[in-house]
Amino acid sequence: MKKLFTLLMLTVMLTQALHVPANAQAPNPGGDASVQFTNVAQVSTGFYIASGGIAVCDGTATISKNYKSRLTITLMKSKDKSTYTNVKSWSKDFTGVGTKSLTKGKSVSKGYYYRFKLVVRVISGDTVIEKITSYSSGVAYGV
Repeated sequence: MKKLFTLLMLTVMLTQALHVPANAQAPNPGGDASVQFTNVAQVSTGFYIASGGIAVCDGTATISKNYKSRLTITLMKSKDKSTYTNVKSWSKDFTGVGTKSLTKGKSVSKGYYYRFKLVVRVISGDTVIEKITSYSSGVAYGV
């Protein structure tokens, strides 16, 4: 059990070192501030459009407390990079502590900018006790 805990903590620390955290925000007038998650150690997104026009969305969250969690990915498109509309959504439920990941692909059309939204929900019973929203970087496809 002690080895499992040590391995888990090492995994969390390495994951934090390898991903750009979604928990940073711009400084406020009173000084630097950052959002502190209660049940999630890390959230990250990865997005690209593969050959053949397949948008690949990858959302990852490291859950630090023993709760149910749900990752939802929503692929979005825009003509002008300012107003995005939803294309397709996927969700997956998980249980327990650790790194949870959801990767989905969808064929997309040329002439748009694409990005995706990742929503991480931590659930106790039937109640969402924490909700984190993060956006991937945008990608132009045939624009």
